[in-house]
Amino acid sequence: MNRFIFGLTLRQQMLGLVLFLLTIIGIILAISIATIRNVNLETSNSIEHLVQTSDDVVMKQLEPFSTIRMAFNRAVYSNSERERYPQLLLDWRERTIAEISSGGDTLSGRNAIELVTNYFNHHQKAPQIFDSYESGNLSEVEFDNYMAAGSKLAALYNQSIMKYIDSLSSETINRVQSGEEDINQALLNFVGFLVSAMFLGMLVSYYVSGAIAKQTDKLCAHLERFSQGDLSLRLEDIKGKNEVVILSYYCNQAIDNIRDTFGELTNIATSVASASVELSSVMTQSEANAREEKCSNYANSDSYQ
Repeated sequence: MNRFIFGLTLRQQMLGLVLFLLTIIGIILAISIATIRNVNLETSNSIEHLVQTSDDVVMKQLEPFSTIRMAFNRAVYSNSERERYPQLLLDWRERTIAEISSGGDTLSGRNAIELVTNYFNHHQKAPQIFDSYESGNLSEVEFDNYMAAGSKLAALYNQSIMKYIDSLSSETINRVQSGEEDINQALLNFVGFLVSAMFLGMLVSYYVSGAIAKQTDKLCAHLERFSQGDLSLRLEDIKGKNEVVILSYYCNQAIDNIRDTFGELTNIATSVASASVELSSVMTQSEANAREEKCSNYANSDSYQ
C-alpha cells in the first residue's frame, strides 16, 4: 500500500481518488437507471396486457354472449328465431370454449368452460320448452322456473367473466405497486451505495493522508534535530514519485553533503593544527639555533681580545 501511496504524486492520488468515486457512482447510477427502466417496461407491458385482454374478453365473450341472450329472448316469441336458435347456441359454445381454452389450462378457465357447458345444456332445450308452453303442455310455474334457471346461469357466467377481468386488474395493480416498490428500492440502493462510496473514499483519503502526514512528521522531527546540530539521523529511504518522498530524499542528500563538508573541514582543521604545531616547533628550533649562534659569536669575540 505504501508503494501505491508514495509511488504516485499528490495530484495523481487525488485524480485517481476522484476517478474511482466517479466510476463507482457511474456504475451505481447505470444499474439504478437500468432497474427503473426495466420496471417501467414491465409495468407498461402489464397495463397493455390488461387492456388487450379486457378488449378480447369484451369482444369475444361478452358481446357474443349478449348476442345469444338476445337471440334467446327473440326465440320466445318468434318461431323463425326459435328454429335458428339451436345452431346459434352451438356456434356460440364452440367459439367461446375455444377462446377460453386459448388462455391455457387454468382453474378459472375450467370453471368458465363448465358454466358455458351448463348454460348450453340448459338452453338447448329452449325450443321444446317454448313449444310446450305455447301448446299448453307446460305450466306457467314450470316455464317461469325454466326461465329463472336460465337467468341464473347467465348471471353466473357474467359474474365469472367480471371476476376474471377483476383478477387481471388486481394482478396488474399488484405489478404496478411492486414496480413502484422496486423503483423506490432502486433509489434507496443508489443512495446507500452513493453514501458507501463516499465513505469508502473518505477512508482511502484518511489512510493516504495519514501515511503522508506520518512521513511529513518524521521529516519535520528530523529537520528539528538537524537544526539543533544532530547530523546522525537519516530518513527512511522510500522509492516513489511522491513529493514527500522527493523532499525526504533531498533532505537526506543535503544532510549527507553537510556531514561530508563538516568532515572535510574537520580534516582541514586537523591538518592546519598539525602544520601549526610543526611550524611552532620549527620556529622554536630556529630561535634556539639563533641564540646558540649568537652566544657562539660572543664567545669568539672575547677570545680575540
